[in-house]
Amino acid sequence: MDRGRRRQDQRTRTKTAEKRALLDRAKHEAGHAVFALMIDVEFRDVTIVPYLPIYPMHMIGSEAPVIRTALGGLRHNIGTVNYANDWDWACLSMAGLAGERIDWKSSGTFTGRDLFGGSYDDWYTAREEVRKFSTPGAVDKWINRVLADAWDRLLLEKAWHTRLVNLLLKKGTVEYGEVADLCSPKWAA
Repeated sequence: MDRGRRRQDQRTRTKTAEKRALLDRAKHEAGHAVFALMIDVEFRDVTIVPYLPIYPMHMIGSEAPVIRTALGGLRHNIGTVNYANDWDWACLSMAGLAGERIDWKSSGTFTGRDLFGGSYDDWYTAREEVRKFSTPGAVDKWINRVLADAWDRLLLEKAWHTRLVNLLLKKGTVEYGEVADLCSPKWAA
């Protein structure tokens, strides 16, 4: 195989990997957005466009806000989040990973690969919610139960999820009202 052909093959593999990563990101963020609609949590928008969120100090236990690039997200207006119960809030955190796995035969288990693969913030939030009702040492078992519940509930609205994934891939960012209209007229404000 000549050098030019190898370079072309490498570019093709790279483009395919980038498209797959974008699809996974869209499935992840659509999982959060659809689940938020299901539990009646409003948000500003959902995006797969990288941005710089500022994490409030109380969320990360830091002395100062942390700024780092997020690959996408379900963005809320500061101070407007209507808090669901602890279980639903933990499920909302894990709904992104459940969204990535929506085509699987089961939810699977949460692993270190997920932790370092981009779901750290989701895991951290879910873990903090789970700690409110679990016993010490049982958090990991509860996280897998939360993931399974989020996956089961998201599977009920798989058509919504698929429509939102396609729209995110087309537009990059989708406002709450458009998500609500896309998913179901009964959710529209």
